[in-house]
Amino acid sequence: MPLNIKRIERELKQFEESKHDNVFIKVVEKTDTHYLLNALIMCKDTDSPYFGGVFLFSITLDSTFPFKPPTVYFETQTIGRIHPNLYRSPNGKVCLSMINTFGEGWSPILSVEKILLSIEGILTANAMRNEPGQEKGNDLRFDNCARYMSLLTLKSNNTFKTEIENFYNKHKDEYQKSLDKLREETYSTFFGDTIKVTKLELPTEL
Repeated sequence: MPLNIKRIERELKQFEESKHDNVFIKVVEKTDTHYLLNALIMCKDTDSPYFGGVFLFSITLDSTFPFKPPTVYFETQTIGRIHPNLYRSPNGKVCLSMINTFGEGWSPILSVEKILLSIEGILTANAMRNEPGQEKGNDLRFDNCARYMSLLTLKSNNTFKTEIENFYNKHKDEYQKSLDKLREETYSTFFGDTIKVTKLELPTEL
């Protein structure tokens, strides 16, 4: 068994043992030289405009792993750029120094779990501070758009159907509170998207 496959399987086992309740990984494809993973992050920070969003990623680990970082793509369909570090599909680029897409911060001691937790960690209020040149900004209108787009992602998914439904059913009250914070407005974001925020209602089921 090639060294990288042993490393990947060890990582997946450790991730499973961590028992995260809002970050999930599933193996889509594996060969002697690579693994293709799907991952789901559901932000559980109720103070964040990204709370409860369905954030899907594809992760490819090839024969260069762990000496080079995995390739990570943001797969969730959104009506605009939802976060400075997450590009809309089909580009899907994830800007993160840890995976060498914004600087070179990768180290072989890092893991897929650490990458996903790092992405979860940037899903915070005032996300525009992550955009170069906007570090001192406080774009509350972008946060409002991000909240709206995050709530729009709340849909079932064949790969993570159970995980999404369980999270939603457990946090319905928090979802309603997030909905109540939405302000109806139309805003042209820093990224050139015009987002029309309208009233939303919680789905009765996913």
